Amino acid sequence: MKFQKGHKAIGGFETRFKKYQIPWNKGKKHSEETKQKIREKAIGRKLSEEVKEKIGKAGKGRKHSEIAKKKIGLANKGMNNGQWKGGIVKSSNGYIFRYKPEHPLANNHGQVLEHRLVIEEVIGRYLKPEEVIHHINGIRNDNRIENLMLFKNQAEHMKYH
Repeated sequence: MKFQKGHKAIGGFETRFKKYQIPWNKGKKHSEETKQKIREKAIGRKLSEEVKEKIGKAGKGRKHSEIAKKKIGLANKGMNNGQWKGGIVKSSNGYIFRYKPEHPLANNHGQVLEHRLVIEEVIGRYLKPEEVIHHINGIRNDNRIENLMLFKNQAEHMKYH
């Protein structure tokens, strides 16, 4: 079989079909018997008559109970999530957030600004919502204690500037 010039797959192997050639099985439908065999193979066991009836009524996919849905949702939260990076998130405006869902000033995602947590640890109490933290060197992700100043409110912070 001769292939057109330039029709090679990754790695240099020639492709099976010419460009725009329609595969032999395109548009073919499986019989009900074949579909049943595929289902049984996918599940790994023979389906009981009861399950066969449910599949026939429900259509594609499986229906989860409310309890199962909650378990599935909780299974991928926090450290169990594949995208977990130790609870540290860097925002687009330069601040660092830490995951602390139990904190009284946590946002909807359970995150708190890291510089607020550093000051709270030093003074031994939660900060009030009106209290403002100032970064002395102006670098928002530099949360060393010697670079942070606590102000009573935004007005005091503006007076400093």
